[in-house]
Amino acid sequence: MDGLNGPFACRDYTLRLDVRASSTPVLVHQNQRQPLREVRRLIELGANTWMVEGQPTLLCYDLPRGQSTVYC
Repeated sequence: MDGLNGPFACRDYTLRLDVRASSTPVLVHQNQRQPLREVRRLIELGANTWMVEGQPTLLCYDLPRGQSTVYC
């Protein structure tokens, strides 16, 4: 995934990727790496978690202000 440049921070920012993640997604911001925790049910999706729902991958994390990247 390409990097994001958030003009402001956003709690529980959620993305739907039309592909299945090939590994555990990792959020990188200011050289800090934060692996996301896998959950199995949509109701469990919250900050710093991810899940596969059929083919798509859902990511939820607290989007920081400024440049960040998620690798998966």
